[in-house]
Amino acid sequence: MASGVQNLDRLKRKIAQLPPVARERAAVALNKNADELVSAQKQLAEVHRRSGATVDSIHKEPGDTDLRVRVVAGGPSAYWAIYEEFGTVKMPAKPFFLPPYREMQQRFARRVKTAWRKAVQDIASGNSGAGNDA
Repeated sequence: MASGVQNLDRLKRKIAQLPPVARERAAVALNKNADELVSAQKQLAEVHRRSGATVDSIHKEPGDTDLRVRVVAGGPSAYWAIYEEFGTVKMPAKPFFLPPYREMQQRFARRVKTAWRKAVQDIASGNSGAGNDA
């Protein structure tokens, strides 16, 4: 497998065996992470605003599973977003996409781990976990 994660297949099998409440809580945490990331990226892109198309192009999309969320920017209406992020020979970089992600990455990981842990604890204690504390 190309990923640097050891035993990734084993982890995927274990995740697939988790009860729905654990998956639901993780999905809530992931969506909250994506919402915060989109907000931070839009704020940073606003600083460099020219037409607003870059800011408007930043959004989240569902991933290919319930435990994936994609945050994207650019597209047909803002194809230059990548040039703003990384710069060109004639234009300095004005990063708006990666800095917020790097800054929030550890907090996002903690939020998902906490959601998993609380779900597992609720399941172990016999509580179905009606509260969604992500």
